[in-house]
Amino acid sequence: KESDLWNVPHIAFMDTTKVNSELDQTRIALLLKFARYVDLTHILMDLPKTEDDVKLLGNLLHEFTQVHTELWIKLDMNDQQSYDRLQQLKQRSKKYLRVMISINPTKTYGELNRWLGEDLACINVESHQVGEGIDLSIALQAQLKVLLTACPYLSLQLFAPWSNGLFEYNTTTPQTSAIFVQLYNFYQTLPDLPLSEGIVGHYNELIQYPIQPLAENLSNVIYQNFELDAVKYEAYEQAMVEAIKEIGQFQKHIVITVAGCGRGPIVDAAIRAIDVFDKLSFTIYAIEKNPQALILLNMKLFQQWKDHPVNLIAEDMRHWTPPKKTDILVSELLGSFSDNELSPECLWGAESFLHTHALSIPSVYTSYIAPVSYYKGYSIIKREETPVVVKMKQFSMATKDRPQAVFSFAHPFADQQPVQSK
Repeated sequence: KESDLWNVPHIAFMDTTKVNSELDQTRIALLLKFARYVDLTHILMDLPKTEDDVKLLGNLLHEFTQVHTELWIKLDMNDQQSYDRLQQLKQRSKKYLRVMISINPTKTYGELNRWLGEDLACINVESHQVGEGIDLSIALQAQLKVLLTACPYLSLQLFAPWSNGLFEYNTTTPQTSAIFVQLYNFYQTLPDLPLSEGIVGHYNELIQYPIQPLAENLSNVIYQNFELDAVKYEAYEQAMVEAIKEIGQFQKHIVITVAGCGRGPIVDAAIRAIDVFDKLSFTIYAIEKNPQALILLNMKLFQQWKDHPVNLIAEDMRHWTPPKKTDILVSELLGSFSDNELSPECLWGAESFLHTHALSIPSVYTSYIAPVSYYKGYSIIKREETPVVVKMKQFSMATKDRPQAVFSFAHPFADQQPVQSK
């Protein structure tokens, strides 16, 4: 909401540039105790300049037990050693640390990508270092322009010392500072966030364990989230149209099997696809084993689908014996890495009822692997040995190489030997 953009947290600043004297350590320890007493939600502190001071501050933070307080570390991106000292501070303190990076909008910086792997809280724009009369639209370096442009998508705020606080994307109350106004105008030129952010934005950075649709029946909410991806179902519809064109060249009756149809969105797409062809006849088999989903599917069968050649099959696709061989097999069992939604295993079982000329949608898919730096996720799952699914936003690629292909499966499997035990 527009009115919420200025409702920012209260942030207490703590000078921690020097921690080497006993007096400094006592001062910081007392401030931390007082912060716990008044239940501060955010504490901003400087990253110390030396390794010894980093160790001392890490020890003090390790003793800080207020779990509801966010610790923000302010550091200068001009300091080439700041990244290494930040990692040392995290290891020493055993605390989750968010980062405020300070930038001069007119300077050129080195590698920015690695900072995206940290949990960035905000960007401190050092306006006092920008000369009078500087036009930021010209002076703003390309790499910083990319970083500032990403702020709305990454949910980052800009910290402006001359504006008495923080401001976010699309704020309607610009301050009088010339630099502030220029930054404000820069953000007004950015395109709106994609519609998908409003639909699935609540899944950003959410650590989830892979769903197991074979072992557990999926809930209505999960099906509903799948169906929000309208582009996917348009692509399925177009793919079915192309498959029908190919098989329709030598066959006038075509059997389409939707394996694992959920609440029926691909069946709906299949109906739209076959309506294009008035000189062909069709049979659609909709297979689903989830007894709760079958309640809705039966309602659709006798209402929306009653005038279409849809046959609802309440079976496990691996064990069903069809009355007719299938010409086009369609499924949306694709999941995440190595495919946690039982494709290819389930599809291998379903391929027993295919014609030799049958087509599969999808026909081939590949999983890729790449190393990333992802502090927010790692802090949660570092002790886990189970794969997790997450829509990452603040992460950086740990290599300049392209992701490498690992697993690839084709359907029908043809020369691929299905091994169900693996």
